[in-house]
Amino acid sequence: MKYQESIGTSPQNARPQSPMDVAATKIQAAFRGHIVRSNPEKFGLEKPLHVVQRRRSNEHIQIADTRKDLKRHSVGGYTLEKDTPEDRAATKIQAEIRGFLARKHVQQMKKEGDDAATKIQAHIRGYLTRKHLEETGMVSPSRSHSSIHSSRSDDVDKA
Repeated sequence: MKYQESIGTSPQNARPQSPMDVAATKIQAAFRGHIVRSNPEKFGLEKPLHVVQRRRSNEHIQIADTRKDLKRHSVGGYTLEKDTPEDRAATKIQAEIRGFLARKHVQQMKKEGDDAATKIQAHIRGYLTRKHLEETGMVSPSRSHSSIHSSRSDDVDKA
């Protein structure tokens, strides 16, 4: 109510707030609070002491974790150093290439499967067509007859 009074609107002439308006107001208030708490210096406030202490303890935990990781990843007296930006870039490139090759392999396998299915379908259609022609009495030349006829026509052309 204080905010409405400060801007000159009274509760009598204010429009009724829907649940969506109330929710939006709460979200905005929470966000504003988050911004002020994360950067109190910007708003002329000092950081609370417990926040500074918590950050220091987090730094100690991170240092201990890093030492533990280095010890865990040491191999025969050789300790793995922290990744340099070049190492991280190389790892990223390798991951991208592995992903590309894996997608390419999957695409090739799908294509081979599709080609095999097309071949099977063509054979089945041919078989069913020949079977249908035999049943209706329209005998189609079998493969052996067609090869004989083609070789005879070659002999006739030569003579």
